[in-house]
Amino acid sequence: MKLELSPPRSGYVAPTFGDDKGPVDPALQRRLRRPMIIGAGVIGAFVLGLGLWASVTSLSTGIAAAAEVRVESNRKTIRHREGGTVRQILVKEGQRVRPGSPC
Repeated sequence: MKLELSPPRSGYVAPTFGDDKGPVDPALQRRLRRPMIIGAGVIGAFVLGLGLWASVTSLSTGIAAAAEVRVESNRKTIRHREGGTVRQILVKEGQRVRPGSPC
């Protein structure tokens, strides 16, 4: 659907909305090619420049902030792998467990 309020100027391309997929004027394609290539080059230069800067620049210091990590709950659910009844728990709360310890 086109809404024409005034006669178009010479060289002016009226915008169309919808499924108007007619052939594009070759002169218009030539006029648009250069700005699109320049825009793609500028974007590519920024992306490559940012990537190069991020990979080469070193951080001399980091930001140190006081923090404390807490668990939401100390409760742990213990289940046997094959199913059954747990007869005995061989560790106490706070005790360190090593691999290979009897369980």
